[in-house]
Amino acid sequence: MKLLALAVLGFAATAPAHASIATTGGGSGATAGNGELFLSVWDNNGTVNDTTDDRGYTRDLGSFLKADWSSTANTPVFNAVANTAGTIRTYATDTGFQSWLNASTNLSNLQWNVFGGDSFGAKKFVSTVSVLPSATDLANLGNWGTQTDTYLAAVNALTGNTATSVNASVATTSANGNAFAGGIGWGSTVGGKAGNGFNNAGSIGQALAFDAFYETGDGVGQTFNFASLNDNGTELHNGAAATFTLASNGVLTYNVPAAAPVSAVPVPAALWLLGSGLIGMVGVARRRKEA
Repeated sequence: MKLLALAVLGFAATAPAHASIATTGGGSGATAGNGELFLSVWDNNGTVNDTTDDRGYTRDLGSFLKADWSSTANTPVFNAVANTAGTIRTYATDTGFQSWLNASTNLSNLQWNVFGGDSFGAKKFVSTVSVLPSATDLANLGNWGTQTDTYLAAVNALTGNTATSVNASVATTSANGNAFAGGIGWGSTVGGKAGNGFNNAGSIGQALAFDAFYETGDGVGQTFNFASLNDNGTELHNGAAATFTLASNGVLTYNVPAAAPVSAVPVPAALWLLGSGLIGMVGVARRRKEA
């Protein structure tokens, strides 16, 4: 049996400080489209249809798509470390996010997601997933990048968006328009560009599958979970998906389940009895022949 090493990577403890979130269409040359993963959280304060008291928070995870999750090639070759069974990546909270969480009157009102992408050339994105998009919505991945960059541009423009020790974080309200995490510019459907059937948000403590979405050569969208052993999503470690989970203390964790060891198949008791009986009959037959 192969022993799988547990890779625990504290990305939030080592990422460089910067004051804005890299967009999916930013940069140039080798860094073109090298977007960063970011966490969006929003609190509806228990009133779904009334957004006046809603609160949001967006934070840069300091993890670049092309460095930590994917190759620089347009055809995705995803980082082996990111989908190795037993891998765990933790993203520590920061003081601003912790204060924002502490101000929430009911954590069950919170929704969150993780997203990142590259909209240069063949589009590719990574996202938490609650409900997968339809084939039609996957055919419009270019719209995902445009909407993501609109959201991030609004977030980055806020004066409150200042670098903490490792990343950029900003608290918002519905009055901040496109920068509001829970608004029509973002929410659980990439600002509506992923289709109303798609949902990439979950509740505090909920483990959300982490999937990749990308264009093939003919522009058709494809998807697979990060725990896939290959790029068609047909084989998962231990039959389980790679996930992100946001805890109530603000710590975000990425986890690829360890492969389950192959256990011996137990032999039913009836077979043992049958075997014992056959051995006994052979013994009796031998004694009769000798007599």
